[in-house]
Amino acid sequence: MKMRRNKMLQIKLSVEHDEHILSAWMRYNLRSGFAHMPFDNCLNYWGLPKQHLKAQRVAGQSLETIVNQVSIREYSKLTIMLEHTNARLWSLSSEEPIQLAELSNTISRPNLENAGLSFSTNWKLCPKCILEDKKVLGFSYWRRSHQLPSIAHCQAHQEPLFSQIDLLQMKQLALPEKYLNSASQSVVNESQLIDWSLFVAHIDNMLKAGSIELETLRQKILDHLKIKPIAKFKDRSKYQDLSNEMFSDIGKSITSHLFTLQKGKYQNVIWQLLSGKDNRSSLINPVYWLVVMYWLRNELRI
Repeated sequence: MKMRRNKMLQIKLSVEHDEHILSAWMRYNLRSGFAHMPFDNCLNYWGLPKQHLKAQRVAGQSLETIVNQVSIREYSKLTIMLEHTNARLWSLSSEEPIQLAELSNTISRPNLENAGLSFSTNWKLCPKCILEDKKVLGFSYWRRSHQLPSIAHCQAHQEPLFSQIDLLQMKQLALPEKYLNSASQSVVNESQLIDWSLFVAHIDNMLKAGSIELETLRQKILDHLKIKPIAKFKDRSKYQDLSNEMFSDIGKSITSHLFTLQKGKYQNVIWQLLSGKDNRSSLINPVYWLVVMYWLRNELRI
């Protein structure tokens, strides 16, 4: 007979600083006797679909089901998502303050795992963080900041993050210490990406502190690029020129880390982001905003 937990009962999770909610969930289940059972048994107990856990997914049945069955301190469900998943960065793509329902309804899988984006979505780890956590806590955990989209370095140590192929599809209850001796650097040209990684972490911290006024930021970008909120299709080539200028300025390493070539060229990011002609019903991946902000970081003073 398969066990199912009473979903009416809220499980109190112990969550560490900067810990991803799925990491806290895995630790709870490891302590609860699922360590030596098939992963599907654990999923069934929580009423979850039989699917792997993804580090960068901020919407979906698995994550929503878990968040709805747990409590963390006095946090609301939205606060759990903002503090312990990547949801905070997605506020860059939302014209209004992000809501919990919006995470479910407007962040769809096609945009989260866009074919035009090239960076790894594997779970990532920092060897130094693991050793430090083991020394202080006696265990390691998956840090939220290591799973930010496109990030390649640990903010604390400014060293490359590690991963491996098995960490694209997490199909077991496992903490990062398990992969300490088998993982390798998640990117090849890591030294050329450190500024990018630290910038992404910086913007995430600014969003947490509430020190970015998104509407003002967007208007500053439009004003600097001398483009209107709603473009005409005949202006598409102008937006492509701006995108090409951006790619040239930020360099090949960052560009190729973020985007894939499509028919021999990179996509028209400025058009997709700022033309007002994007009819998608879901939020665009925040990396589109991040790359423009990185390009204009001096002008925007961020």
